[in-house]
Amino acid sequence: MISMTISGNGINQTVKTGADGSMEVKGLVPGTYTVTEQVADYYEPQKEQSITVVAGETAKVSFNNKLKKRNLTVVKNAEDGLNAGITFRLHGKSASGQNVDLFATSDGTGVASFPDRVITGGQKNGADFDFHHTGRWLLGYWFYSGCCV
Repeated sequence: MISMTISGNGINQTVKTGADGSMEVKGLVPGTYTVTEQVADYYEPQKEQSITVVAGETAKVSFNNKLKKRNLTVVKNAEDGLNAGITFRLHGKSASGQNVDLFATSDGTGVASFPDRVITGGQKNGADFDFHHTGRWLLGYWFYSGCCV
């Protein structure tokens, strides 16, 4: 369920959509209204839309939600310089509830990339990721630093 705000003609009301995405707002008089969708953090922001209500007719407005996608870059930084060929695994659930299970291997400079991924969020808003790497175990240590959106 998503919150929508309808404003105009003396009305400023927030309603939630049903499971099917529809909503019913009673008491609107004919006229033009602005509808604003209150999207979750893991969606790209939506522009408000104008809608005209006509007596005896159903007014429709559509919003198309796109999940935010970002690039994640991990940098392997080993004291002995063995930074290439390390496989990193990112797995868990994104804030939007999508399962994530991805692998990336570091290049000659130690950089591994997970491009254009739905990984928006963090512990504060529900994303839950484990981040692991495999590769060379040297001198009893893994040396790496990672950055996660």
